[in-house]
Amino acid sequence: MMRMTTLAISGCLMLLATIVAALPPASAPGSPPDAIPGWASSGDFKVYDAVGIPTHHEVTLKSQFDADHHPATLVQRAALAVPVHIFDPSATPDGVSNGPSSGAQAAADELKEVPPPVADAAGEVAPAAPLPDANLAGVDGAAPSPTDRPAPPTADCSLLTWYRIEDAPAEPPRYVEVRNRFGTQRLTIRQPRFLLAPSAECGSGGGGGGGGLASGAPLDHYKAYEVLDCRPIDDVVGLLDANCCEKQIPVLKPKYVAVPVEKRHGDTLTEITDPDRYLTFYEIQSYLDPQVKVPVEDQFGQCAICIRKPVLVGTPTHLSVIDTDTDLDNFQVYDSTDAALEEEVRLEGPFDNFPRKALAHLMTSVATPVDVDGLGVINAGAHFTWYAINDSATDPVRTVTIWNRFGEQRLNLGRAVFMLVPAGAHGGAASSELDHYKAYVVLNAASFLPDAVTLRDEFGVQAQTAVRGPALFCVPVSKTHGEADATPVHRARDHLTFYAIRGAAIDDTSLGVQDQFGNYDAELRERIMLGVPTLRLDVFPPLPASRTRPAMEENMAAKPRARGLSTVVGLFQSLFEKRR
Repeated sequence: MMRMTTLAISGCLMLLATIVAALPPASAPGSPPDAIPGWASSGDFKVYDAVGIPTHHEVTLKSQFDADHHPATLVQRAALAVPVHIFDPSATPDGVSNGPSSGAQAAADELKEVPPPVADAAGEVAPAAPLPDANLAGVDGAAPSPTDRPAPPTADCSLLTWYRIEDAPAEPPRYVEVRNRFGTQRLTIRQPRFLLAPSAECGSGGGGGGGGLASGAPLDHYKAYEVLDCRPIDDVVGLLDANCCEKQIPVLKPKYVAVPVEKRHGDTLTEITDPDRYLTFYEIQSYLDPQVKVPVEDQFGQCAICIRKPVLVGTPTHLSVIDTDTDLDNFQVYDSTDAALEEEVRLEGPFDNFPRKALAHLMTSVATPVDVDGLGVINAGAHFTWYAINDSATDPVRTVTIWNRFGEQRLNLGRAVFMLVPAGAHGGAASSELDHYKAYVVLNAASFLPDAVTLRDEFGVQAQTAVRGPALFCVPVSKTHGEADATPVHRARDHLTFYAIRGAAIDDTSLGVQDQFGNYDAELRERIMLGVPTLRLDVFPPLPASRTRPAMEENMAAKPRARGLSTVVGLFQSLFEKRR
């Protein structure tokens, strides 16, 4: 029995030696496998999460979105991107054989391939064990130390080290269209979260200077802008890099859009070499966890980065910026003491085919310009007074697709319930740059993902104010009052969407406002909504094309009177809470 056991062990060792001998030489994560021709031109990356390494570098950055250099502080090395070959998992990637000619090569391929996850009887999916690949682990499956790894010569800058950014100036949300191997997506990008620095694997993990890696580097620096939560793409790909081959990897949704950036560090200015080369990074679901230290060198020096699970895949992208520029401010709405009146007006907006009668019967609220997340206020004198109206129109339920700082949304609209009138405050005149607006109730309150913003206006600061969902959608309208000429629409493109926010009562605060209907000493009681400039993308049913007036307008007196704004918002918030 002992002899048979010894022979079996000897046979296994001989087979293992044959397999290891058949494996290709170990290469750096940034080094392309020899089997894939044209690797360097593919431009795709796989991003490994890493054990964060604290750092502190003061830089200035300038992208196509910036008029000048802006300061930023790099506080952590957070991830490492390596070149990857993306292939259709149902096909065979170039240079990767499906039918090896030798048994040793077949065994080696089996070791280097990560199988798709398999659920157990309880339906749970367990992560795959670390690969016994020559680049990732020793023969016994243990992760090697940096000294165990072969020391390749310093390569070209084919890696991207991800540095976490702090203290960067606030940037407005932007609406972009990206086109790449995963199709076309319209995305909302917000603050830059990372600087992507060209780097290369070096022969040692010690410190030291950048070694002149910036000069002649094949890659630009990038600012990685965070993508607001969006629709998943639900694709599946195969990924082949110098470490391993992974098949059936789900690609979930866009996470970052990387834009080339000019960087100044100290006295060194690194310019953009290819301004049209963008990258979009998508979340992936990988079960690999190598736990390997990679000695990396870039402009900021050398360090050993411990890479962990792959979390993103990046691909070259064609990017176009959708014009969303506006001079319209954000507005914070205060519930105020009501003021009754009886004023008949005619309102005509994009949803009307002729001027429709409306009865304004109650001034309910006041809107003031507000700074959102430090982006400032354009016109500090711009205010609105809110009037509950009875509209003569019988509106169908409309579906509008919109974009604003909270991303692309689809809203179902009910009837019009308020009119927004430009107003002056503190004795000043109403702004001539503001349009009148008609506000429609939003019916699908539960479709919005809650957010949080910091608001600053003339009455104080509200940090991390919860934004609960859209309550009203406002369209610009022309208004006729009495015998006066109609007030035209100045900015037909600018709409407003008002979102319910976490209410905050304010004490003993009054605001003197005046508009064409009178002067009011409004007692402000509670912050109830945030209004943001909005771009209307689409509407269904289509907008009316004719201006034919019906034979008889509805009797406004017979219609139920609109409730006060705080009541409408309260009903919305109750509905939202029930649907959460």
